[in-house]
Amino acid sequence: MGAEKKQTKQNNVTPGKAEKIGVLFDVVAERILCEFEIFTLQDSKQVYIYSNGVYKSEGSDVILDKQVRVAHNEVYLEYWNQINQTRDIGHMPKATMRYVAEVIAHIKAFTYIPGESIEENQKKYLNFKNKLFNLDTWKLESHTPKIKTICQIPVDYNEEAECPRIFKFLKDVVAKLDINLLCELAGYCLTPYCSYQKAFMLYGMGSNIIQNH
Repeated sequence: MGAEKKQTKQNNVTPGKAEKIGVLFDVVAERILCEFEIFTLQDSKQVYIYSNGVYKSEGSDVILDKQVRVAHNEVYLEYWNQINQTRDIGHMPKATMRYVAEVIAHIKAFTYIPGESIEENQKKYLNFKNKLFNLDTWKLESHTPKIKTICQIPVDYNEEAECPRIFKFLKDVVAKLDINLLCELAGYCLTPYCSYQKAFMLYGMGSNIIQNH
């Protein structure tokens, strides 16, 4: 009996008074944090949600708004079934805008991290759709929410891929000596940092066609 009273108090419900069921905002927030990997940057207050191998900020507010309402309804229904096992729920009260804002504020408060804490990962990894490429070890690694990257190149990494048309184009427009340099410049542009602080200027004669003799 004591355990039953304690559970009723935690759920903020009163047996026999179903109309007064209340869902605490921190209960919903914790449920969302158990289902999603989330962090919030301290300086910008921007929320990032992990999806398909990368943390995304675009649309995160809309996603959270929806998930708060979904989780609220799930918890409300669970509370109802605990105390009204023989009664139909009828109309379920919806989460208000203020309630949603309180849940999101709770989520942000418990997921703040400094921007500096993710900078190292941005420098260390190239994030592809299928894998992470470690620039320190030059090896592929599996995606994991523990490695917080916020930029993903929208292609699959394929070590055995060949690019005959690209190399034909390079041979047509630059001297053979410069091909590796152009490939290196292209690779540098894939990284999300600019530590070398260099600019590129490409120039040539006419249509930049190399005549091979």
